[in-house]
Amino acid sequence: MKLIIDIDENLFTRLFDNGVELSPEDAEKLATIVRNGKPCANQPKAKWIIQSTGDMTNYFICSRCHKAGDGWDSFCRRCGAQMDVKEAKN
Repeated sequence: MKLIIDIDENLFTRLFDNGVELSPEDAEKLATIVRNGKPCANQPKAKWIIQSTGDMTNYFICSRCHKAGDGWDSFCRRCGAQMDVKEAKN
């Protein structure tokens, strides 16, 4: 999956200065940045489908990859499909 990320210039410089050896703090920051990244514009589209467990709780699955997600993300973290959160369907 191709992501667009917003990375602090100082962290970006440290990543290239240190190579693959990251400090624990920089590794944590980088992981957070990647998790918060947005898929590129050419990503496939899908919808969150609400599933019921039968005990008054619901969960969401992606209509493209059929993997569980939180239903509020604007993209599926499994397959990268862009989601319209307002259009989660039953």
